[in-house]
This record gives sequence, structure tokens and C-alpha cells, in this order.
Amino acid sequence: MMKIQTYIRVCKGVVFTLLVLIASVTHISAEQFELSDKEREWLDNHPEIRLAVDINWAPFEYVDKNNTYLGMAADYISLVEEKTGITFKIDKNRKWPQMVEAVKNKDLDVFSCVVRTPERERYATFTYPYLSFPMVIISRDSEGFIDGLQSLVNQEKRVAVVESYASHDLIKNNHPDLELMPVDSVKAGLDAVSQGTAYAFVGNLAAVSHVMREKGITNLKVSGQTAYRFDLSMAVRNDWPELASIIQKALYDIEPSVRDEIFNRWIRLKYDEQIDYHMIMYVIAGSLSLLAAILLWNRRLQYEIQARKALEETLNQNKESLSRAQEIAHIGNWDWDIVTGNLFWSDEIFRIFGLQPQEVKPTYEAFISAIHPADREKVKKEFKESLNDTGYKYVIEHRVVQPNGEKRFVREITTVRRDQNGKPVMMRGTVQDITEAREVEEKLHLSHLVIKNASECVFITDRHNKIIDVNPAFEATTGYTLDEVLGQDPSINQSGRHDEAFYIKMWVTINSEGCWSGEIWDRRKDGEIYPKWLNINTIRNLEGKVIHYVGIFTDISRQKTTEDALEKLAFFDHLTKLPNRALFRDRLNHEMSLAERNSTRLAVFFIDLDRFKYVNDTFGHDMGDELLIEVAGRIVSCVRKSDTVGRLGGDEFTIIVPHFKDIESVGGVALHVINSLQKPFPVKGNDLFVGASIGIAIYPEDGSDYENLTKNADLAMYQAKEEGRGIYRFYSEEMNTRNAVKHALEMDLRQALIEDQFLLYYQPKINLENGKISGMEALIRWNHPKRGLVPPFEFIPLAEESGLIVSMGEWVMEEACRQTREWLNQLDDSLRVAVNLSAKQFQDPELFNNVSDILLNTGLPANCLEFEITESTIMDNPNLAIDTMKKIRDIGIHISIDDFGTGYSSLSYLKRFPLHSLKIDQSFVRDLTLDSDDAAIIEAIISMSHALKLSVVAEGVETKEQLNFLKSKNCNSVQGYYFSKPLDPETFIEYLEKYMSETKAHDLPVGEK
Repeated sequence: MMKIQTYIRVCKGVVFTLLVLIASVTHISAEQFELSDKEREWLDNHPEIRLAVDINWAPFEYVDKNNTYLGMAADYISLVEEKTGITFKIDKNRKWPQMVEAVKNKDLDVFSCVVRTPERERYATFTYPYLSFPMVIISRDSEGFIDGLQSLVNQEKRVAVVESYASHDLIKNNHPDLELMPVDSVKAGLDAVSQGTAYAFVGNLAAVSHVMREKGITNLKVSGQTAYRFDLSMAVRNDWPELASIIQKALYDIEPSVRDEIFNRWIRLKYDEQIDYHMIMYVIAGSLSLLAAILLWNRRLQYEIQARKALEETLNQNKESLSRAQEIAHIGNWDWDIVTGNLFWSDEIFRIFGLQPQEVKPTYEAFISAIHPADREKVKKEFKESLNDTGYKYVIEHRVVQPNGEKRFVREITTVRRDQNGKPVMMRGTVQDITEAREVEEKLHLSHLVIKNASECVFITDRHNKIIDVNPAFEATTGYTLDEVLGQDPSINQSGRHDEAFYIKMWVTINSEGCWSGEIWDRRKDGEIYPKWLNINTIRNLEGKVIHYVGIFTDISRQKTTEDALEKLAFFDHLTKLPNRALFRDRLNHEMSLAERNSTRLAVFFIDLDRFKYVNDTFGHDMGDELLIEVAGRIVSCVRKSDTVGRLGGDEFTIIVPHFKDIESVGGVALHVINSLQKPFPVKGNDLFVGASIGIAIYPEDGSDYENLTKNADLAMYQAKEEGRGIYRFYSEEMNTRNAVKHALEMDLRQALIEDQFLLYYQPKINLENGKISGMEALIRWNHPKRGLVPPFEFIPLAEESGLIVSMGEWVMEEACRQTREWLNQLDDSLRVAVNLSAKQFQDPELFNNVSDILLNTGLPANCLEFEITESTIMDNPNLAIDTMKKIRDIGIHISIDDFGTGYSSLSYLKRFPLHSLKIDQSFVRDLTLDSDDAAIIEAIISMSHALKLSVVAEGVETKEQLNFLKSKNCNSVQGYYFSKPLDPETFIEYLEKYMSETKAHDLPVGEK
């Protein structure tokens, strides 16, 4: 019977061990181990760490007879040392309560393996748990099932528990009515139950099973389980957060296979399904020899048969319990007799693989075919290694594919039994479905990362509204660290701005609806009061009981400040403090209503500053802003208090003049404003000069609503700019007509770009030194479908104003390069084509890339292309112009200043520009034989250019006298009607071929006039 009882106990032990395996599933982080520079510096300054251990807590940690520190925690400590370079100095002399006090007093630095409790969190910082086991109830075999700790309270039973263990603190705090018997070790607690001085012992499942096995305590059993677990972490004194972070990273870096190896080393799963019948036969044989009477023999035999049936029934029940336990834990077991080839699968393995036992025979081939194709080779390799290598630990995670296509993740752990020669004879293993655990692990990890990295502040409380965790955003926003608010009520942040009724109402909503959101004012640690938008949600367990509250809030201080600023800026310009566009519209509508009611008129001025962009570009926007403030003051000083001066934006101002006497008085106000703005503005030691152009519209003649009246005033202002600036103009119907014509021409111009209505004409350039054609200027023409050829002076300014000049200029450049490349292929000579660059083209950031692409696509060498740029274009921003010109010149393109002498070039800048030539404007050439001033200017330009090592081109040459003068003054090149007017491509190539065939050196033929 002793053998039978032993067998039953072993079967129960298998179930017990499966529960241990379930409890061993721990979180493995995917983070890569890497220390920051700050953490490495901290380690350099702390080469030795004092470690607090429990010297009598096997299998987690203990000290053996040789004073060697062993156990699961000891293995993890060794790995942390290896990964970080830390040297742990282990204290092996003190008992556990003394160790706890030592860490409290910072006499020791680190707990190796402890449960996190509120009491310990006051003086220690915890890593995530790296071991986890349930807390169970142990009693004598004779006792029945114990339904939790409350059952022991109700029965008034005495319970042994290790003093200073987490179990002691948890039971003491949560079950104060339970009679406790503090002991100093697990062994002492189990002895107390075994000897009857305590009814039960409460402790860690792994530690209890280890002591019972090692000490041979056979009259005890696991009779119940508590609601608590031993989630074991490492913990660091709370003034060393750097060390806690370092240890946490090291624990994260430990591979799952290494964790499993540690677990299997200390928590062993063994069972034996064989029945020892020798005892039964011994009893039968003894009975035959002792019993003389056959009746007594029959009775004895019947008794043994009944005992055997009872044993078989017990075995079947235990097998059924084992199968159910495997199903609950999703763990199946298998045995493979390598000698005979027999393979056994438990029912749970069939369930995991999605197979039916009656349909599939357990074979190695069936096992391999169930594995995901991508994982098969890895599993085969591990299987082979475990057979060939006596020291190899077969622990692997992989996927299986069920017949219905569903994929599951499993973990396999296998052991190999070998004969005396080391030859494998038996393999045994477990297969655990970890799909749900993986999904939960990934979700938990993702949730943790989301909360940790959220920009919103998050705090979590228990059901009593005591803070248990906060995220980094909370710490940054409030100024409080987790340690400072742990266990505190969130009300520590109250600002005092809300009365008690506010909070009562808030909690009524939370309790009734489960959530609340709203704006609330709180106080930071430094005393600053700030607004935030707070959301509070109630978290309930499966039974519907409240277990946590989660608060999420955002600091809306900046939003509040912005709202206040926007409210202030809603109607007034922030710079000049004048009414802005919104208030101007409101006041104009109001004044028009009054004028209509009183049958009066009013005037609207649109004012645009002249040369303001030059001030901004030259002196910077700060000076520009100061100038705008001064301009606003002068305009206000020119009008009555009843008039309204506003700023629409940029350098645009408006005036509303109601109740004027006559039109002449309105013009007088406009002239007064213009004269006032023409005077210098002293700003930061500089005299700045601007002017103004003013457009005026009269209500109701020029518009009876806001849109028409302001549109016409704006139109009149543009008319004033076109007529020379520094003047004012009243709106007239002619302006609308002219604007309509201009608008129609712009539409035609846009259509011309789409329909390719443009042509290029070419006018040759003659080199006066050798008489040859050195190149030509490409000139655009518009072949309008109705108007015919439109002269450039009619559409080029409109293209500049509308912005179409950029697209038009790119077309000109590409077409000129293409045509020139074609002529270079036809002629045994070199030509350089000159293309005019507009200001907007020159200032386009994509100019250089566009030019490079065109040269690449057309194949034209860069030295065969020349850009002609006006003085005004490069003088808008000389420094930027120099950078742009250098980039263009560096790739070989020639650069020329067009219409030189008509702009306002600075000689100091001129010598810095990376130019090749200057082009004298035709206005100087036209009268050079009649006007001595023009001749002197041309002679000075040629002399200056040669001094700067620049060539000179004179345009507009129409007479022999002009040509002779320019040649006598060493002008390098000329172009003009004396040689040829601009020609279409076909005519130009004919002219070019004829000129080249007839021209000899220094012989200049006369062209068509």
C-alpha cells in the first residue's frame, strides 16, 4: 500500500508541477540591451554593489554548506554581472529581516529577489518581475480542500507564514483577523504544520515544493490557492534610479532560452506511469504460504483484486485530472521510445495540432508536417542537436499550422534519457500552446509603450483613488516624480480655484457614468497654477467591481494663451495697433449704413507703400516693422478723429473718410498723406525713404456694398502705381474697362502657353575684332490666333505681373538651346545664344536645376549659352545675386548685364559680380553721333568695362557712323538693324550661311536696314 500511496502522490505531483510551469511564464522584453553614456559613467563610479539575499529560500536563493550562493535568483544575478560588468558583493551572514532593514538604511544596495509591496516601494525602486509563482496553502494530508484565506479566517485557524516575506505583509494588511504564526523560514513553517502546531502554511509554490522534496516531508499537501502571486523582481535603493534602469535593461536582454534553462534547472517535472506490481505479488505469495484454508486464500485474493481495481480507478482519475490540467494549461506531453520507435502523444498535443487521435497516428513525420514550413528546418536542427549533444537543452518556440489553416505559437521543452554508454534511448517532452500568452504579452508591451511615450499626461489610481503609477509626461508637466505622488490622492494638485461642489458633481458623474471630462485648473509642484483638459475613466474587473481609475490630461496653458491673444488680435493689427481687416470691414459697413440713412457720401482710401520691399530686403524685417509703425502714426496724424485708419496687412493701409465737404477736400487729404510719407523716416539711426500710391473710391457712386467699393479703390490704387507712383487716383469706369482688357489678355497669354503660340526670333551679334558673327540674342514673339504677332512690350510686363514669365522664360531657354544645338550640328563654327532672364526667373530657387536639366536634355555646351540680366534684377538683393551668378558661371554659362546705364548699379557691387560682359542700352547708341554726352557715357562704359576685364556689347546700331565710333573706341561686339533685324529661325540660318560665306576678316558687310 505504501507503493500505491507513493504512486498516487507522484501523479498529484505531476499536476502540481504543471501549475508550476504555468506560473513560470514571464514577460520577455524585445528591447535590445544598450546602456547610455550616463549609465556607463554611473557604473564606472560604482564598481561594487552590495547585494541583499535570503540565505535560506531555496530554490530561489540559498547558501549551501560550502557557503556558495545558489538558486534561480543567483543564476540571474550572475547573468546581470556578465552583461553589465557589475560586481555584486553578496551579504551571506544576515537573516532576511536584517537584510530588509539594511536596504532601508542603505547599508545594502539591492534586493536580489523580492515581491513589490507598497511598504517596500517607499525605500526601493523595482524592476519588472522576472519570476512569478502562485501563493498556495499547505496543510496535512488528512485535511480537506481549503477555499482561500477567508475560509481559514472563518474557521479561526492558525496559519504559519515567514516573517518579513511579502506573504506576511499581504496577509497581515488584507486579512487582519487571521491568526498568524510568524516563522523564520519555509522549512520551519512546514514543520509547524507537519507537527500540528499550525493548521496551515502559506507560501510560494516553488519554495514549498522544493523544501518538501528536499527534506522528505511526506504528510503534507497543497490544499488551496490564494488570490496572490509571488511576482519577484530585483529592487534597488530608491536614491539609485540609474542602477534600477541598468539592471532592468540587463534582465530584458536575457534570451527566452536562457530563462527556460534556469527554470528547468531548479523546477523539475518528473512522473512515472508504471505500476509496481511486485508488492501485490509479494502479498499474494505470502498469503498462500501463511493461510491454510482455501477460504481465507479466496478472501485474501478477493481483497487484493478489489485493491487493484481501486488502484486502477485512482490511476484513471489521476490520468483524467492530468489530461484536464493539461487542457487548462494548454500543455501536452509526449514520450518517444527510441529503441522500439513507439511514440505517445497526450490528448492536449492532438488538440494543439488540431488533429483527432482516432484519425492520426503519432509519428515524427506527423509532428514535422504540423510545423509551419518556415520553422521546420529550425526544429529539425534543434531535434538533431538534442540527440547528438549530451549537454544540449532542447527548448524552442515555433509555429504550427492546424488543418483548418489556423496558426498557433508553441513552446517545446524536451529531455533525453541515455543508457550507460551515452546512447539516447528515450525522449520526453512537453508542448505548450503560448498563442494567447504571446498576444497578451505583445498587447501589454504595446500598451506600456503607448502610455510611456504618450504626449498626454497619464496617472493611474487604485480603487481608493490612491496613485499607483504615472507616465513621464505627467512628471514633466506637474513637476512631481512617481516617488513623490505614489500612494497620494490626485487632489494634492488642486489649485483652489474650484469649490467643493465642483468636485462633488465631478464624482457623481464618474460614479454614475463611469467617466468624466472637462477643463480644470491645477497646481504644479513649483506652485504655478495652470489649466488642463482632464478625462477620467473607471476600470472594472470581470465582476464589475471598480479596481482602478485612469486619468489622462493635457496642459492647455498654451492654448489658453493663444485664445487670449487671438481674442486681442481679432480686431486690431498686432504691430501698428490699427484696426485690422475684420474691424475695417465692420466699420465700413457701419459707415455705409449711416451714409445711406443720412443721404451722405464717404470715401475709401487704399494706400500701398512704394519701395517698402527695398527697405525690408536691405535693412531687414525688424527695420521694416519699425517703419510700418512710423507710417501708421503719420497717416493717423493726417486725418480727423472721426476717420478710420486701418492696416489690411503687409504695407497696405486704408482710410475711411465719412462726411466730406467735396471731392477736392478728399483729394487734399490724399495729397497730405502722400507728402507726409515722402519725408524721411528716422529709424534706428537711418533715414528711410518710402512713398505711397493711393486709390480712392466714393460711396455710393463707385460701389454700394463692401466688395465693390473696396475692389474699385484697390483698382484705382494700382492705376496710380502704373502711372508713376507717389500719386493718387480716383476710381473711374475706364479703369474697369482697361482692367477687363488686361484680364482678357492675361487669359489669352495663359492659353498661348498651353497651345504653344510663341515663336523665337534671333538677332545676330557681330564681333568687331574679326567681323564674324559670334552669336545671337533670342527674342520671343507671340503669334496670337486673332491679332497676329503681338509685340513683346504688350505682353512681357503682363507676364511679369501675373507670374507667367517663369514658365515663359523656361520655354524660351529650352527652345533657344535646342535650336542652337541644331545649328551647331549644321555649321562648322561656334555660336553663343543669349537669353534674357526676368527678375522672377533669376530669383527662382529652381533656376540652377532647371538650367542644368535643359543643357543635359538638349546637349548644348554650357559655354554656348549666355544670360542677359538687367541691373535692377541683380540690385534687388546683390549678395544673393552674386551667389546665384557664381553657380551659373561655374558651369560655363556666360553672364551679361543688359541695358547697362539705365539702372542704378553700384560700382562697388559691379566689380564683385562674376560677369563676362556689359551691354550698352540702345538709348545711348541712338544719339551718340548727335549728343556728346551719350558719346562720353559710351566711351566711359567701354573704358570701365575693359578695366574690369569685361567685354562690351552695344545694341541698337543702325548707321555706319555709329559702327565706326564704337569700333574706334574698342567696343567688342555690336548688334542692331545695321546688320539685321530679328529673324525667324529659317531666315536666320540663311542669313548666317550667307554672311559666313561673304565675310573676310575685318570686313563688315552692311546688313538689311
